[in-house]
Amino acid sequence: MSVKVVAAIHSMNKRGHKAHLFKHEGHTWVEIDERMLASFDEMEQIVDGKHTFEDLAEGFEKRHALQLGTAS
Repeated sequence: MSVKVVAAIHSMNKRGHKAHLFKHEGHTWVEIDERMLASFDEMEQIVDGKHTFEDLAEGFEKRHALQLGTAS
């Protein structure tokens, strides 16, 4: 895990989110607000300013819909 991921987790927690490491299906993710999972790459992109938290949430919703087979 990179320093950027740790920084992103701490930053999210300071802003009132609940972020921590979470293992799911053999992968380690960052669970945010007990409702979504983010990859380490996605967290690094937030730190680098390439994406916002809103972008992250939208990406999660799309992935989740694909997994459930409900994507349009």
